[in-house]
Amino acid sequence: MLKSTMLTGLLVAAPTLVNTADAVAQDVDKLDLGALTCKEMMRLPDRDREAVMGFYFGYNAAKGDNVVLNLAVAGDAADKVIDDCLSNPTEKAMSVFDAHNK
Repeated sequence: MLKSTMLTGLLVAAPTLVNTADAVAQDVDKLDLGALTCKEMMRLPDRDREAVMGFYFGYNAAKGDNVVLNLAVAGDAADKVIDDCLSNPTEKAMSVFDAHNK
């Protein structure tokens, strides 16, 4: 299930703007991924969390001119990010993504 939703997240990530609970309360339509904690990411609605993950994986793939999406690898990495974020809610989400983007 997560692997199929990752593909959806990748397809909608670029034009999607997501909001944390604080950002929604402040009526902000942008999200600073560098400041996003795991706890904040995990509290996002599923669609927004998938967009964040899709954006991150797509951004890193584009840096390396990689246009091939390996769904198994992306899905496994996404599962590990979620597990690590649930175990380490104060960690920066980008740090957790970086640890699993190999």
